[in-house]
Amino acid sequence: MPNKTPYELRFDVLQMARDLEMENYQQFVYPFWQIHSRLENLLSELEEFKNPSLIKEITDLVIQLKNSIPQMPTTEQINQKARELYEFVEQK
Repeated sequence: MPNKTPYELRFDVLQMARDLEMENYQQFVYPFWQIHSRLENLLSELEEFKNPSLIKEITDLVIQLKNSIPQMPTTEQINQKARELYEFVEQK
């Protein structure tokens, strides 16, 4: 394996940081879409049966959904993670 230049090393660290941030994002996306799917199913049931208990459950899910919308990692978050990783690598 040839030695990498400092630019290549920093680029690798940046890619690692991006991958870590996206993995973290994916952990939040999955529950969001679970709630979303459940809400869609409940809405379908509500249209068929006009069930008042479903209205309460849907209302609760809407609140959960609003509070759980995942945000994509920003460039600043990725850069911060890269700095943390780079500092760790530089430690002796």
